[in-house]
Amino acid sequence: MSAVSVLLHLEDTGPGHLATALDENHVDWEVIRIADGEQLPDPSRSVAVVVLGGAIGAYEIEANPFLVEEMKFLQMAIGAGVPVLGICLGAQVVAAALGGRAFKADRPEVGLVEFTFTRAGQRDPVMRALGGPMVAVHQDTFSLPDGAQLLASTRYPHAFRVGSALAVQFHPEVDSAIVATWLEHDTDDLFREAGVDPDEFLRQVEQHDAALEERALRFFNAWLADVGLI
Repeated sequence: MSAVSVLLHLEDTGPGHLATALDENHVDWEVIRIADGEQLPDPSRSVAVVVLGGAIGAYEIEANPFLVEEMKFLQMAIGAGVPVLGICLGAQVVAAALGGRAFKADRPEVGLVEFTFTRAGQRDPVMRALGGPMVAVHQDTFSLPDGAQLLASTRYPHAFRVGSALAVQFHPEVDSAIVATWLEHDTDDLFREAGVDPDEFLRQVEQHDAALEERALRFFNAWLADVGLI
């Protein structure tokens, strides 16, 4: 039976609230650990694709050669009209796969961020479901591919649509437990470079865990409905 293909780059950037939404809606899904060499399916086997995040750059192809096949896979999937959702690194990979560019940002962005919505973003059936700030933790950004429609931004682009793909820079999937894991593995001092106290950020996420989960489930449910899976 066809399933949603969830592309996992690193174990500490897992599906989180996405898994809850898929399971609560009885949607079949499978994790593909592409960095570990697990084979990508024929795009026609996937009813949809979700590309998760990870602490690598979409432009670091020499160090992460699996990115080449991942981008080819996404080109084929989107070309065939398969719904794709890219999250953080996933959004950057989608952008790069379709002719945009992923690159290191001037400064990392860390926090519960509020978005400025474009007119298209205000009308978008998935983005308008959010209803509040979301977690952002990233040191890279991207330029939009040709034909993409920007939906939301901070000082960086945060959401766009292109073809059958929706890509978001923020992290709807995370909770405080995932953030705590990231803090343990912050070898690049991303939080320090962003001017954010890691412990205070974790406390902030813990304080808003319930609201973030509610927004995340609204977001994922809206996406699943938008692509016809519920």
